[in-house]
Amino acid sequence: MNLAVIFLLLVIGDCSTSANTGVLYPYGAPLDNENMKADDGASSAITVTVPVFGRQYSSIYVNNNGLLSFDVLFNSKLMQPFPFADGTLLAPFWADVDNEISGGIYYRMSQNSSLITQNANDLASYFPGISYTPTWVLVATWDKVAFFNSTTNRVNTFQAVLSSNETMTFVMYNYAEIEWTTGTNQGGNSEGLSRDGDAKAGGNNGATISYFEIPGSLTPAIINITTTSNVEVPGRWIFRVDQSQVISPNVTSKQKEKACSWILRTMCLALDYWNHQHISSSVIKTSIF
Repeated sequence: MNLAVIFLLLVIGDCSTSANTGVLYPYGAPLDNENMKADDGASSAITVTVPVFGRQYSSIYVNNNGLLSFDVLFNSKLMQPFPFADGTLLAPFWADVDNEISGGIYYRMSQNSSLITQNANDLASYFPGISYTPTWVLVATWDKVAFFNSTTNRVNTFQAVLSSNETMTFVMYNYAEIEWTTGTNQGGNSEGLSRDGDAKAGGNNGATISYFEIPGSLTPAIINITTTSNVEVPGRWIFRVDQSQVISPNVTSKQKEKACSWILRTMCLALDYWNHQHISSSVIKTSIF
């Protein structure tokens, strides 16, 4: 294989790993509360006013099986297509999680000024033109969690960041590490992989327009969610969810170019070094995008 190609693959691979690690908001002890070690468990009720899918709710639960639910616990591990009528939920990775085997599930409801600013700045870049400062931010993280009946070292790390000013509500899903897609009770093999019954990512409120699904949900492709995005940041998906119809972000071509600029510059240098070709970055941009 051409040495330039090998070099580029290594660079892009390193960049992807770094981006997925850095995509998470800070979490863990001593910042957070931790859910009990329990199959199909959940947090206690987090009391807060939050509009979701056109309705007003007064409490949130962080459910062990990879989702947030509103006003009621939702600890089902039987994933199903959206929409369905049995609950309002936001699911970064709805699957048969078992934190008794491995990992921890952490959460905090915060009004910390640094966290508020971080979240407001992130959302401003993805939803230009919207004036928004959250009143609170909920960070829920499933850290290195295993699947039910796991006997392997395969683990998943993912996160939901929910924020609201009690008028607007946004949810951000961050994916750092996804190595399994389903438990053995849901048709998975001993490695936590399946041809069906795979994890679900999205949100549901039962109405035909009050739901969304991330591509790959309920298919084996969900294992690649650390590399996909709707904001040009690998492993990050964001939605505005206070209204009955979900609103997706507006990421401009300039933002896309900025996110890719480091990779593009490195590609230019690598090609010039190995092939002794004087190719400008603008030519490479044209050929890729």
